[in-house]
Amino acid sequence: MTASAATEIPADVEQIVGSADKTSGDSCKPSTDPTPSRKAIDASDDSPSFAIRQFDPSSSPPSEMSQIRDLFKVGMNSVNAPSSYIERSLSSDIKDVDSMADTYCKGRGTFILMDKACGDDSSSSREIVGMVGLQDASPQTGACRHDKDIETRNVCELRRMSIHSSYRRCGFGAKLIDSCVRHAKSMGFDGIKLYTGSWMTAAIEFYVKMGFRDMGRIEYKADDDGTDGGRSCAVVIAHLEMMF
Repeated sequence: MTASAATEIPADVEQIVGSADKTSGDSCKPSTDPTPSRKAIDASDDSPSFAIRQFDPSSSPPSEMSQIRDLFKVGMNSVNAPSSYIERSLSSDIKDVDSMADTYCKGRGTFILMDKACGDDSSSSREIVGMVGLQDASPQTGACRHDKDIETRNVCELRRMSIHSSYRRCGFGAKLIDSCVRHAKSMGFDGIKLYTGSWMTAAIEFYVKMGFRDMGRIEYKADDDGTDGGRSCAVVIAHLEMMF
């Protein structure tokens, strides 16, 4: 199967490890109600200094967006991702708070952050050490990302999976995936799909271990003309899914 040039490779950097509400709405916004979707994200690490939470566009400080972009950029550079892909990603869904909200906080999607306290008290600043997005790709409440890749199933897409290099192989990737699965189930999705570089064998093995099924490979061209700064950079990406 060959993907169109419009297809984008999601930024899965964690490669180095490691009752349903079907109504549309902004699932990233805070709520005082103990809804299933809120409980699905409350999966903190055993250490009190670590926490898993939802990205909240209404209260996100500038430093948070900067950390998200830096975590993505450093991770992509570490796996030699095409520069055109990195720049295009930084100009699309993770460009700014509004772009994040439009991509992940529409319908039943979410963006999950794992962070840790940088000091000894609760008022200390926090460092983002992991992140992952779930974009609603369903025809019911979501919006398809790719004009020529229409999704007809009730699924969400896992994107921007990243773990800081200092915290890999600590089980944090598994905790983020667990949070994604619980959120997806609580919001009534039938499954999760994802795409990642086919050369990232450790990541693919990790996802399979977490319960994803390897669906095969798709050819991808970084730019509409199939080049990256004048050099050819057609690559092959892996397609994985977990259906509930």
